[in-house]
Amino acid sequence: MDDLETDLPTRALVELARAFLHAYGNPGALTEQRIAELAPLFDILVEHNRPEDIHMLRVYVISAFEANSRLRDLILQSISKEAMMKMMPYEQELIAKGEVKERAKSVLGVLEHRAITISTAVRERVLSTGDASLLQHWFDRAFSIASGEDLLEG
Repeated sequence: MDDLETDLPTRALVELARAFLHAYGNPGALTEQRIAELAPLFDILVEHNRPEDIHMLRVYVISAFEANSRLRDLILQSISKEAMMKMMPYEQELIAKGEVKERAKSVLGVLEHRAITISTAVRERVLSTGDASLLQHWFDRAFSIASGEDLLEG
């Protein structure tokens, strides 16, 4: 946190990441007092509109520390409600993007299962589409069309 050349939210992120990485190998390093000292760093990330950083840290903590770990509970509890609320739309957006990507893969999977040739242009168009309703339409069509190009027509 002493590097004044770097902006405050980046310093906060680095300090949190450093502390959590160190705690992974040294669980005793993060005491309740140290976690209380780190908690305001989440709020700095909120104030500077960095929900993706909070999300990344949260995913790391959930992945690295056991579910019944007191340390994990303390870290997750230290994230303020405001930080969690800021992060929710970001996480929902990530989930939605993942669902759309899976839907696009399903469209292509049906065509591949039916042994229909899929041109590079069609494949790229399907994979780059972010419209869930259009992908659903293509998914439904994928069962009855004769060629990959027919998918995009109509």
